[in-house]
Amino acid sequence: MILTGEIEVYRGRPTGVVTRNGDNGAPQTLVLTDRGCFLALKGASGQAGLELDAPLIIKEQVLPWRVLAYQPHGDHSSPVWDPYSQSVFLCRDHGILRLVGNTLFPVAGDSLMEGVDLDRPVPGWGTEARLIGPRHLVSDGKGNLFCATGDDGNRITWIRLPPCLRASEQTDTASSSRPTHISAGPGAAVSAGTVEQVEVGTGAREDSEEEGFEPERVTLPWIMRLPFQAAGAIQGLSYDGSKGQSSLVIATSTALYRLPLPPALGEGNWEEDWEDEWVRAAGLGDDGPGAGAGAGAGAEAARRRGRGMVWAAELLAGRQGEEGDVDGRGPEARFTRLTGCVVDGDGTVWAADYPDLEPEDDDEQVVSTNVLRRVDPDGTVSSTGLKRSGRWSAAAILPNGHLACFGLGGDSECGELLVAGLGLTFPGLGSQAPGTSPAARAVLHEDLGALLDRQPDGTADLTLLVGGRRFAVHRAILAARSAYFRNRLGPGFADGSAAELELPHADPDAFALMLRWLYTGAVQIPAAQAPALAELADRLVLRDVYDDAVAAILASLSVHTVVPYMLWAEQLGGWVAEVQGVLRRWYVERHEQVAAEAPEAVERLALSPKLMAAVMGDLAARSPKRRRRA
Repeated sequence: MILTGEIEVYRGRPTGVVTRNGDNGAPQTLVLTDRGCFLALKGASGQAGLELDAPLIIKEQVLPWRVLAYQPHGDHSSPVWDPYSQSVFLCRDHGILRLVGNTLFPVAGDSLMEGVDLDRPVPGWGTEARLIGPRHLVSDGKGNLFCATGDDGNRITWIRLPPCLRASEQTDTASSSRPTHISAGPGAAVSAGTVEQVEVGTGAREDSEEEGFEPERVTLPWIMRLPFQAAGAIQGLSYDGSKGQSSLVIATSTALYRLPLPPALGEGNWEEDWEDEWVRAAGLGDDGPGAGAGAGAGAEAARRRGRGMVWAAELLAGRQGEEGDVDGRGPEARFTRLTGCVVDGDGTVWAADYPDLEPEDDDEQVVSTNVLRRVDPDGTVSSTGLKRSGRWSAAAILPNGHLACFGLGGDSECGELLVAGLGLTFPGLGSQAPGTSPAARAVLHEDLGALLDRQPDGTADLTLLVGGRRFAVHRAILAARSAYFRNRLGPGFADGSAAELELPHADPDAFALMLRWLYTGAVQIPAAQAPALAELADRLVLRDVYDDAVAAILASLSVHTVVPYMLWAEQLGGWVAEVQGVLRRWYVERHEQVAAEAPEAVERLALSPKLMAAVMGDLAARSPKRRRRA
């Protein structure tokens, strides 16, 4: 008997599950929704039950030197853990993003710009490349990512990560006393985790002895489509690194294939052989497609070395175009409609199939129910007995050995996560770079958080009065973390040496959150406290806290809250005024929904005639654009 359970997921429909190394040294499992919301799945490493935690407060790098609160747009899917960079990658529309901590960085393609489907591989650097609906993103843990792309969904795109994203390289950069120069170039993404330490270059291109070589490009990933075409639209993609092999497992509707990855993948000197390597990967040798067709010096080098790679898939189980629900080995087995697959640490494939089950009674209708199929490394297919109504896709294996699946289709505002206790082997997270142990990093902020929780314990040397509440704090910590308190507690102020100070006109609950951030560097912000915290952060000139508070506000936007937030922002200046434009755009795009579901909110706009006039102007400016598009 297989124990299963379902978890209802709000804030969108789940589109992927991923486990990463957490800040406390333990694995952290995240559920990604189509709206770009990351929810922590508590209990995924144990057997005591599962629970969804509050969504992460996400930021996004919008410029190499600018990180802002994330404003989700487009469809998000396919999160995957990459041991090479010790970070999470995911797909968003036509682009690929990288999540480091709680910050998103652009990596490949452009979410808003679709590529062109041609009959030949079209390469590109970083966000200059153009992708067509990337999905089913996987990592081999060696600096290579792969995903399904193309109008027909039967092509595979290769993303080769640069050495500067290797976890050990980032550690060396962070520990160096010399600032790292990363030439931005068009669409360049700065290595995450060291944003404040990175000195962005001019993007100027330098010539070299080898024609076509551009030194700044070594900081960008290379993206190209492989000279391989699946037998049908790819319904699932997974990486198998068990037992010393390295291959991709590809699921079409009715068959599973294994695509061995060439042993030489990713070899060579990045700066000297970059073009040679990509030409080799595309098979552009003397007899390969496109030989001599503008491949440049790298192509000639590839032909001289004769190092063309072979991309040939092997049938693992099933038969393309032939439906059925039959167990067996290799081509003897039959699938009906595969909807996803995942490989465990032992190399066993777990595939979700969607057959039409015959009714047991003549009066019953044919029921479409997902079933879980097991495929051993030798291609032997067997049914597990796990059946579930509706369409599901196998998403990931959790650290506790459970299989996580998510529902497919439907227009509902929420979805479900199915978890089955199968006792599988977790593939692991890969080794961390030397000197980057999360457990070691977690000690300081955890200890300071515990110090704050113990107050008053006799160690505090200052009491702050905020809204009638008394906070026992430590001068040295506040002065080190905040320019406001560094000046307020300095010799320039008459009361700087006082044992008790007042912070007037401040919300005590918001200050408690800010104090937590000052001591630990992070804080979970309830939506109800976010506006007051944003005001206080603006007043005390703490931009990071402000950005986190605004992210919490944007994450809680709804037809019922958008107008109150707009009225709140209208009354304030400083940084808070920046968010007004975002709130107004959100309202204008959904004004019909707001009017239908929250008419009382629309009426409240009359409290600010200036704001109402601005909103009416936005609506009037938007209407002609909508008519032109129609």
